[in-house]
Amino acid sequence: MGSTRELKYITKNRGILYYTRLVPKDVQHLDPRSNPIQKSLKTKNYDIAMSRRDVLVDSDDKFWRSLRAVESRYQSKDELAAASENIMALFNTEKVSLDLSSLPKGKAGLALHNLYQQQLEQIFSGPPEGMLQRFEVWLKTLPSDIAENYRKVIRNTDLIGSVLSNFEDPTQFITASMGIHNQPEDLLMAISEALDRFFGSFAAAHMSGMSAAQEKNYRNPKKRAVERFIDLAGDVPLERITRAQAVLFKDH
Repeated sequence: MGSTRELKYITKNRGILYYTRLVPKDVQHLDPRSNPIQKSLKTKNYDIAMSRRDVLVDSDDKFWRSLRAVESRYQSKDELAAASENIMALFNTEKVSLDLSSLPKGKAGLALHNLYQQQLEQIFSGPPEGMLQRFEVWLKTLPSDIAENYRKVIRNTDLIGSVLSNFEDPTQFITASMGIHNQPEDLLMAISEALDRFFGSFAAAHMSGMSAAQEKNYRNPKKRAVERFIDLAGDVPLERITRAQAVLFKDH
């Protein structure tokens, strides 16, 4: 029999060796498995058990790192990419492409995507009887690459379903499980870009009825505030703005 370190996470029950491990406290609310985890190593031989145990330890470590990464909105893109790779391997999910030849670029593509989403919501908010049949009929009305993407989404969602309900907001876990691992765009953009985004989308409807002079009066105070912040702290991504920078800007 090996040392205590070599036998870590190995227990014995009726002659059979088991992998037995506690789920870390910080991810217990996300991991759907019973705690402690106990899985038969299907052997009485300690050398074989240790080899199989090592595979399970590595798998669980990757899974828990991935859960931590996708639960937080403040992970780096590299961390999210690693989490996405681990989750896809663990759950055997398929990559969902966001670059489809049948989906136009820009606003036209976004409008078409939103239309598809509305149609899909109508299908799944209807009576459960015949839901999958309605879904398949709807898929036949779509271009083949878009239809296959939706099939992948449904298959993937079924594979990760046991974990989804454990997240307060499962969005990032869902996207990571489908090979989409960008950070939320609103956190990555620089503050100057955020201002342009604000004027170009969020405030566009509000400004639509303004005269040129009114729009100028609406824009200028906001532009001056952002320019003053950039002078003090730099044109930093929104995720990098600190409390100290905010206080400096307020007191300046």
